[in-house]
Amino acid sequence: MLATGENFEPDHAGQSSPRASVWYRWSAVDSGVLRLDTHGSDFDTTLAVYTGSTMWLLTERASNDDSEGAQSAVTIATVAGTTYRIAVDGFEADEGEFVLNYAWSADGAPANDDFAVRTILPGGAAGVSGSTFGATGEPGEPDHAFVSAPASSVWWSWTAPAAGRVTVSTAGSSFDTVLAVYTGSAAGGLSEVAADDDHVDLTSQVVFGASAGTDYGIAVDGFGESQGHVELAVTFEQDDGTDSDADGVTDLWDNCLLAPNGPLKPDAGGNSQLDADGDGYGNACDADLDNSGGIVNFADLAAFRAAFGTSSAAADLNGSGGIVNFADLAAFRSLFGKAPGPSGMPP
Repeated sequence: MLATGENFEPDHAGQSSPRASVWYRWSAVDSGVLRLDTHGSDFDTTLAVYTGSTMWLLTERASNDDSEGAQSAVTIATVAGTTYRIAVDGFEADEGEFVLNYAWSADGAPANDDFAVRTILPGGAAGVSGSTFGATGEPGEPDHAFVSAPASSVWWSWTAPAAGRVTVSTAGSSFDTVLAVYTGSAAGGLSEVAADDDHVDLTSQVVFGASAGTDYGIAVDGFGESQGHVELAVTFEQDDGTDSDADGVTDLWDNCLLAPNGPLKPDAGGNSQLDADGDGYGNACDADLDNSGGIVNFADLAAFRAAFGTSSAAADLNGSGGIVNFADLAAFRSLFGKAPGPSGMPP
């Protein structure tokens, strides 16, 4: 930051000496709740909020060193017309590039706190920001992904413009999120479509098949009592009905686009879309047994040889459900030197 301290400047959160602070000023237009955090910063921050007009007469309203990891977060009740002084510093001599996130709510609860007043998103792709600070639960509201009690959820509404695949993500949010998607008309009578707690690190992601014209309620909450800044992204891929291998699964959802393995042309064991290792590539087109993601090579051959004569599900390339045998070897030979797939499913 290359910042400095000032005479009579407080030791922010009791952890920021020698001081190298940056200051902001924010005035409240009404009474409410202000939440600030430094999530996204690249060093160990400290954060403090004060009132007062001169450095030696400041009154601390809140301060924090480590809220989650090395980042800081504070929440204060605001009074209309009051100016608040916000200081960002580092733990002891730490310095770096910082991000200051803030969210304010006039009555302490977000506008989309309840299912009935959920924020409407445009059909197709959408990206929005929000906050769960001050959010509450409702009578009959589900425990999202079974880990969100006590509820402090916010809600969005998204209507499918056509049939297709929808991906909803909270990547970039500042806390341990929980994400759930529902159909239904009231918080006490919802049907879960998909839910997730931790997809990558502490953020969440769900993928589901949407029906044209259906309205989906999207809830974002925190794990347990976690709250924070929300980044919500929705992507949509329309299903045009193409089925390249005529196996009864459209290309959008087919984990082997050119190797028939759907319900109209099941594998030797009668399976449809068998994907033993869960990597998005069906067994019928996936001899990448070491899951390197690259060309099937001698490392995969070594793995296949080790699995030969066993009941290895991943090496059961013909989907017979039995012992890995010469039929599977023939399938392996046809896939040698090729990358797994192609697949319409996201890896």
